Amino acid sequence: MMIAIKYPFLSLILLVGLLSTAFACSHWLSSFNPKESTKEELIKNLRVLYPEQSESFLLKRLANAPDTHAFYRAFVPYYFAQLNEVAASSKIFKFKGLMLTDAHMENFGIIWGEKGIARFYVNDFDDVAHGPIFGDVSRLAVSADVVQKDFSFGKFIDAYQDGLKDKNWEWSKQVQKLKAKALKAGKTLDPEEVSAAGKFLVKKEPFRALTAQESESVYSKLYNFFNEAPFEITDSYVFIKEAGGSFGMKRFEIAALQDGKQVWIELKSVGKSSSFPLQGAQDYASQTERLSAVKQILLEDQFDEAYHIIKIDGEEYLLRYRWEGNKGIRIADLEDAKEIEHVILDEAYALGRSHRLSLESEGIKIKDYIEELDSFKESWKEIHKKIKSRIKNAFELSR
Repeated sequence: MMIAIKYPFLSLILLVGLLSTAFACSHWLSSFNPKESTKEELIKNLRVLYPEQSESFLLKRLANAPDTHAFYRAFVPYYFAQLNEVAASSKIFKFKGLMLTDAHMENFGIIWGEKGIARFYVNDFDDVAHGPIFGDVSRLAVSADVVQKDFSFGKFIDAYQDGLKDKNWEWSKQVQKLKAKALKAGKTLDPEEVSAAGKFLVKKEPFRALTAQESESVYSKLYNFFNEAPFEITDSYVFIKEAGGSFGMKRFEIAALQDGKQVWIELKSVGKSSSFPLQGAQDYASQTERLSAVKQILLEDQFDEAYHIIKIDGEEYLLRYRWEGNKGIRIADLEDAKEIEHVILDEAYALGRSHRLSLESEGIKIKDYIEELDSFKESWKEIHKKIKSRIKNAFELSR
């Protein structure tokens, strides 16, 4: 097993993750039925993947997934369990590196780096693991196929391989507009979301006020995080997400004056990687180590200023700034099939570039991975069809 050749300090972290992953896999492998035929069987499978969640809670999650893609986003381990069942013995799984885990169409957008550089890239890093990177590109392909009526598997693979080869790329008009908007807005707040006085004009539902204990803990941790620089919270609330893979997880939304500048900070509760059903996937020992690997390998220590990990009352939270200029792709904003297709190819290319960095950090030759992809292409198409069919079936059973 090749582990963190370029970054040897990660080896011990990954070995710890390997032990926990092996335990998790042994738990669900014997209990998961990949071919459910009733809603009851679907719920049973979800209980295997989410043993800490009650049946009533899972039913609520299903009710909050109004379409197939929403279901796909919400239950990430379900996808990996299906992929593991149909493909885990394939040779393509020997190519391991830092995998994003939750690569779907709405997890791409503009991220900021040094000297005002804005890049279209993957923008969700709190679920990464070390494992077969094919899990990522397969997940993105299924996401794209669910969204796009006439999905072109060939074009998708070509764009992904262009990213792997680090070829020049002509971004779509949609991504160019997003980037232009980001550069214009920069690190400012959207005046329709946060007022000049630092008050939230729109709050995500359902929300509540922070308790006295939460307010004290959050302020203390942020004050220390900013090295006791001038810092004042001007507004705040707690948001419990009721859709997507982070359903039920707490987020603190904080409007504050930091060194006299109005900022919006989100503290997102995070847990174990959703990749655990996939054989060969290994979680990191903590969110701190996970984000450290992301910064060094995927972001090359240049695109990291908006992402940090802090602990509040013993729980790890991802700290990220919410600027008007760092928003991501939303399927609802894409006007027609052509726009959707163009953005899918942009995302496939961006994912290929991230996988290039991931494989290089392991000392794996990109040429070897591409050759294996080419020989695996026909098998991949069949695997893709099976997974998409099972995802659609699961959503229909959930109704």
